[in-house]
Amino acid sequence: MSANSVKRILSDINNLTEHPLDSEGIYWHVNQENIYDFRALIIGPKGTPYQGGFYFFEFTIPQSYPLEPPKAKYCTQFNDIRFNPNLYTNGTVCLSILNTWAGPSWTPCNTLSSILMSLLGLVFVEHPLVNEPGFENSDDYTLGSYDSIIEHESFRGAVLYMLEHIVPGFEMFQSKIEQYFIKHYDEYREHVLYLKKYKDKRSYSLGVYSISLSTNYGNIMGELTAKYQKLTGIEFPEFSETTVQKLRKIAEGLNVDTKKTDSKGKKKVYKLKKELYDDIKMVKSS
Repeated sequence: MSANSVKRILSDINNLTEHPLDSEGIYWHVNQENIYDFRALIIGPKGTPYQGGFYFFEFTIPQSYPLEPPKAKYCTQFNDIRFNPNLYTNGTVCLSILNTWAGPSWTPCNTLSSILMSLLGLVFVEHPLVNEPGFENSDDYTLGSYDSIIEHESFRGAVLYMLEHIVPGFEMFQSKIEQYFIKHYDEYREHVLYLKKYKDKRSYSLGVYSISLSTNYGNIMGELTAKYQKLTGIEFPEFSETTVQKLRKIAEGLNVDTKKTDSKGKKKVYKLKKELYDDIKMVKSS
């Protein structure tokens, strides 16, 4: 081991400990027996096709660090889908800060934290196809087709498949992704139901990566529900916390003694009852 590299790695780790990136959806782990082995989880940010997905990266730090950057490997693989122009199905990560892509290259001023933030800000973006040379000014249909493919496969591969088959060597993140999924189940459900309404049973294709897809958000919703039931033991996850709060608020309005109210007050109670019943029917049919 190089004393200089060890000292610098420990400094980077200390910085990540004092300034965690949890709020950005970034989590990390360093091998206590080999600090040159660093691993990370990036949870896809909202407003992108990667929303809620679990994306894993393995970093091998050279003994020349920080004079040279770590070697990165992208590990969330599923059905040979090219999830991003910068992320290859063979695990290659193309990023200028890692000296694997054109642009501002690595300098010793960079850190493990800056690498992770660069991945988040430059790779997990709203329209990832613009990262592919020659597609920077693509039309909305082309960009949208790739977005829709990644959005669908992120649920299948980066959420459901990773929950069930986490990448070997990343087991230390298993409880983290399960806890995140349970805590944010309402958001997953709401998003999938929205996509089921507007993007279900549609076909997309993209020549640049020779990928095509027919969406099936009904299946995804069923798998999300089954996974939530398995992890929590809750029999009716369709009554999510958001829905329960809404129904509870309506129910509070029913706490009225109709014998002491005039006809106007009774009409209000009956109206609230109808809203409650309608909401329950909506939840059951979704």
